[in-house]
Parts: sequence; structure tokens; C-alpha cells
Amino acid sequence: MANRTAALYIRTKTGYKKHGKRLSDLPEGEAYQLFWYVGSRKKAKAVGRFADGAQAALIGKEAELRRAAIMGTAPEAVSAKSRSFELSVQQYLNEVEAGKSRKTHDPYSVMAHLYYLRMALTANNRPPIKAANLPPNYALRGADHRM
Repeated sequence: MANRTAALYIRTKTGYKKHGKRLSDLPEGEAYQLFWYVGSRKKAKAVGRFADGAQAALIGKEAELRRAAIMGTAPEAVSAKSRSFELSVQQYLNEVEAGKSRKTHDPYSVMAHLYYLRMALTANNRPPIKAANLPPNYALRGADHRM
């Protein structure tokens, strides 16, 4: 069974001590530390000297540990997948197209493609975009449209 708990301690100049029943803001020179286990390894993270930030960090870490125990993965493995710039732009334009008018979507699309072309010219590792992928009214606005 995976560990699902985390603990808060107070880091002082002389070492660590447990906090009282209620969290309160700490003076300068002291800070809350969050401890938890991943497998048999003990992990720690400084969460600041303010009580509300420490409480939020504790709740978030315990939720992450519970989620990892249910899914059967390590907490570090539970993260958002990275995606390419082109895929991100296409997903954004699809959302704009679904929620906005065509009059709004077309300029957004043109500007995104022009930005992509500018990036392709400065970084040769990306192939330039094909004219077929541009919106139908792109030619009416002109290729020298300034950002």
C-alpha cells in the first residue's frame, strides 16, 4: 500500500519541531517544511512561513499522494503531458472556432500562422507552413500583414 500522508514541521535555526494544534504565521528565520515518503525515500519541501500557504501545500500534497495510490503511479509521474507548439496552437484555434464567430476566428488564425512562419524563418529546424493550411481569406488580407 502506498503512503498517502504528508507531515508539516517547523524548521528553526536549531532543527525541526512539530507545529501546535493550530497553524500560525512564523517569525523570520523559521519556515514550514513538508515531509512525505515516496517508496522508502523521504522527501521534503520548504513551503514558506505563512500558515495558509503551508496548509494549502499539505492538502495539495496529500491529494497528490492519494491520487498516486489510486492510479498506481509515483507522484512525479502524475503530470501534464507536454505537447508541441504546433499542436497547442491548433488546439487553441479549434477552441476559438467553436466559441467565437468566424469574424474573430479568421484574424486569430492568420496571426497564429504568421507567427509560426516567423518562427520557422528564425529557427531552421521547423518546416515552413504550407499555403493550403492558411484560412481561405488569407490572400485577401495580404501576406505583408504586420503584427
